[in-house]
Amino acid sequence: MASGSAAVRLGATANTSYSAATAQFVSGGTTIYGEQKAERFGAGTTIDYNAASDSYTFKRSDGLSITMAPSNINTTGTFDGSGGIFGKTAGTAYEKEEAGRKHTISIVGPGTYQGIKMSYMTISIWNVLSGSGISTRNELQWQLWGNRTQTMPTTGTATYKLDGGIGANGFEASGFAGTAYDFLKGESTGNLSVNFGSGNINLLMNLIGYDYVGNKTKDFGNFNGSGSITSGSPNYSGTFTQGGDFHGAFFGPAAEETGFTFFINTSTIDITGVAIGFKQP
Repeated sequence: MASGSAAVRLGATANTSYSAATAQFVSGGTTIYGEQKAERFGAGTTIDYNAASDSYTFKRSDGLSITMAPSNINTTGTFDGSGGIFGKTAGTAYEKEEAGRKHTISIVGPGTYQGIKMSYMTISIWNVLSGSGISTRNELQWQLWGNRTQTMPTTGTATYKLDGGIGANGFEASGFAGTAYDFLKGESTGNLSVNFGSGNINLLMNLIGYDYVGNKTKDFGNFNGSGSITSGSPNYSGTFTQGGDFHGAFFGPAAEETGFTFFINTSTIDITGVAIGFKQP
């Protein structure tokens, strides 16, 4: 994996502002798992990088903000996956308490993670804990940002493989109870296909989650989505047949990489996360 913080690996040599696509859910307090939403680039979180201090200021669309500096780094780990992009040692974790809230932000910048080479994108996840005891509220936001494609292809088609690049959290309802799942072990798969001429996007993901309490894996099957590229930009948005939204973009020269944040909301399962993919030959 390359050295330096995420912005440095993206090529930032001066103060740089990034716009992120986001997907968020809330758990705890009066909400078991809900208040899901996904925000497109330009409407969600912004990340301002300060080159002199190597620090980041994250600001949500609702105005909540936090600045993380090297002194806030927690070296004990980031995500809870078994390896790859979402492994415990894949990225950098920042922690800070401010105004009665505990903020944890884990950032995975460009690098190679168990055979997955990510060159132009950054994944981050921002947890905000407030309250205490049984009233503790956790607001968790997945984020995607980086160097979006400057000159988009206008003809031809492409397929992007998502295998190993899908990370998410979910909750399966069952009567008055339910089960929480993590989708961080790299077992979920998928493809995103695009027609650059028409701008049409088609998406297929097979999502496999892990129940840490029950120590078991569950295949939730396929989820289909469709959408379109925003005219004159590298951004796109769409919806899932089963319910939910996704917002993404193409990254790097010639749209070499893609990524999107998403939430899925059905009568039995809610899933919120991020996915990245790489153009196939």
